[in-house]
Amino acid sequence: MDYEKYIEKDILEKYEFYNYGHALEILCDAFPAEWKELQDCLRRLRLTLADLKKAGGNESPIPKKFDEVLYPYGWREIRISKDQTFDRDLLAMKREHSQKPDEIIPIIEACSQGPRIELFARGVRQGWDMWGNQATADYEPTWDTYANHTTAQAEQCCNENSSAG
Repeated sequence: MDYEKYIEKDILEKYEFYNYGHALEILCDAFPAEWKELQDCLRRLRLTLADLKKAGGNESPIPKKFDEVLYPYGWREIRISKDQTFDRDLLAMKREHSQKPDEIIPIIEACSQGPRIELFARGVRQGWDMWGNQATADYEPTWDTYANHTTAQAEQCCNENSSAG
């Protein structure tokens, strides 16, 4: 992979990078301002051998040094408490391929303040970044699919609302 296309040269000389699942390309292309900030932070980060050897977990010098470079940019650690876990089964109607169950959305939104992203999205959702070649407001399946597909549910809702008035 040509890392120089995505990572500034001085950062490449200072750190070793590994790219999994095209994470670097996604970060660079979808969040260029944030990626620039992270590179600036990496440029300023100074870890010593003594830092690495010192025990203490979250109380060691390493998290403090990360905070020193990330906090000025507004980056903060987010903690998810143990009561925000999802450890139950979800029963939902089968939807078209890659369509996530609507029942999961409030659970995700309750567990995460965001930003939120849906990969291989079908349609749009307010407050979410929707990625995929079918992530448009005018999405409609072009193949035989289940009766409860996205567009059919929207049409049913609209028909119910118009007949109620």
